[in-house]
Amino acid sequence: MDYYYIIVAGISVGILILTLTYIGIGMATFNRKVTAFPPVQNKCPDYWRLRSDVSGTFCIIPAKGSSNLGNLNPANLSSVNTPGFQPDNTINFSDDGWYLRGVNSICTQRNWANQYNIVWDGVTNYNDC
Repeated sequence: MDYYYIIVAGISVGILILTLTYIGIGMATFNRKVTAFPPVQNKCPDYWRLRSDVSGTFCIIPAKGSSNLGNLNPANLSSVNTPGFQPDNTINFSDDGWYLRGVNSICTQRNWANQYNIVWDGVTNYNDC
C-alpha cells in the first residue's frame, strides 16, 4: 500500500473518531425535556362524530355495528360509569367528572377507552399517566 493512502486513511479515521466523540458528548449532555406524547388529543374517539351547540361539545356514540364502538353498550352507560353521558347517546368529554381524585382527565379518559376497547388517537396512546 502506498504511503500516501496510509496517511489519508489514518487522518480519515482520526477525524471520524473525533466527530463521533463530539456527537456522543453532545448527546450525553443535551438537556432533554420530558414531554407527554402525543401533545394533542382528538376531541372524540376515532370515527365518532362531534356535535356542538350552546350547551357544549358532545361526541355522538356510533350505532351498533359501526366502526370503533369496541365493547361499549350504550344501554349500560350512565353518568356514573361514564361522566358526561347524555340520554341522547352523546358524551361530553369536557365534563368535570373526568377529573377524578387527582388524576387528570386524559388519564381517566384513557382508562375508560381502554376498558371499552375504543381507539382514541391522542388518548389511548398517551404515555404520561
